[in-house]
Amino acid sequence: MVHAALRGIGYLVNGPDDIVDGILDCIGPAGTLLAPGHSGQLCDPKDWTAPAAPETAIELIRANMKPFDRKRTPVRNRGGVAEAVFRHPEVARSNHPLVSVLAIGGNAKAYTESHPLHASEGVGSPCYRLYERGGKVLLFGVDMGGCTAPHVAEYIVDCSYLKDNVRNVLVADEDGTRKFVRLARYPGTSDYFTKLQPHLMSVGACSQTYLHDYPIAMFDLRTAVDHSVKRLRDDENYFQHP
Repeated sequence: MVHAALRGIGYLVNGPDDIVDGILDCIGPAGTLLAPGHSGQLCDPKDWTAPAAPETAIELIRANMKPFDRKRTPVRNRGGVAEAVFRHPEVARSNHPLVSVLAIGGNAKAYTESHPLHASEGVGSPCYRLYERGGKVLLFGVDMGGCTAPHVAEYIVDCSYLKDNVRNVLVADEDGTRKFVRLARYPGTSDYFTKLQPHLMSVGACSQTYLHDYPIAMFDLRTAVDHSVKRLRDDENYFQHP
């Protein structure tokens, strides 16, 4: 799974497509590349903050919001590499309206065929499948605070704050009826996943290099999640503070 911010990488002849094509060349046809396909714009507009929706427009926005569409719903705030994955002709996408996952490659369908609404990184989610399969997370120009997969540990432990994070998301029933549903569990910040890196480096589960001053890192998700589970069982708020 790749997370990326390309600012600082320098000149790319074909833009982010060069990153995506390079990864696909490395993993080969049997490998699978995942990327975030998040669409946070499908939460209730009364909860928007960046920017906030004008109070007088909230009902109008609600009435005109389109439910999630794997093919058409834009990827929001995930960077150029995620956009390039979304444009790829062989991409598959999971069906979570807020935090869908994009996939290209040999197991793309297996990763994206289902995505539980109330367990975005829980059992049955694409990130959980990546954990089960011993997958890797590749970070281009971002640190571990910029990735979502370690949330798997919070779902395994069933941290109480997952139930406290309020997210109301637009969904459509089979008959097309639109409604906002409060997610039963939803993770919060990932900023403090940076705590994982020293441990992962010490056990050889994370490698890091630089292209000039541009950081590139890769870590083993299973090691990261298993270590996180141990820390969260001692202190379930471990990732809620510096």
